[in-house]
Amino acid sequence: PLTLNNTQPFCRVLAGKVHSFAHNGDLEGLHNKESEISEYYQPLGATDSEIAFCMLLKELSNLWLQNEEPPLLEERVAIIHRLFRHFSTLGPANFLYSDSEYIYAYSDKRTQKDDIIAPPGLYKLERQCEEPSVDTKYSGISISKHFQKAVLVASVPLSEEDWTPIEQDKMLILKLGSEVNLI
Repeated sequence: PLTLNNTQPFCRVLAGKVHSFAHNGDLEGLHNKESEISEYYQPLGATDSEIAFCMLLKELSNLWLQNEEPPLLEERVAIIHRLFRHFSTLGPANFLYSDSEYIYAYSDKRTQKDDIIAPPGLYKLERQCEEPSVDTKYSGISISKHFQKAVLVASVPLSEEDWTPIEQDKMLILKLGSEVNLI
């Protein structure tokens, strides 16, 4: 039902960080997996998306609560990618997840214009903008030009710009407007 409790993104706190999650797809049978949810992270609404998020938090909680420092990115990615890959076996599974430090965008497949479920599940667009210098010659202050980088992710291209389809089973990791490459 259309209720506030079923509205995405879903947010919870884990290890003092806000974790946010949104899902585009349909994960059949996930309502039968509620035994795989932590007692600390229960769905407030009735969506498969929120159940998936609670399952993810259960998997990540041990990692995040082991130390006072955030876990290594490689450790996070291993858990997140494994679970997202599992979810994709249940149906179309495109996810955006943030742990307050990184954004993870997982592309699977979606219903296309011809009503066939197929990749791509997500598209990305990279932008780089340069802000003009501020004329401060009379103030005695000089301000250099600023560069702004952004990566936009969407289910379908949102403009006439050159959106790139993201391959099936590919997870982008983003930080401060740039894609992070793991070696």
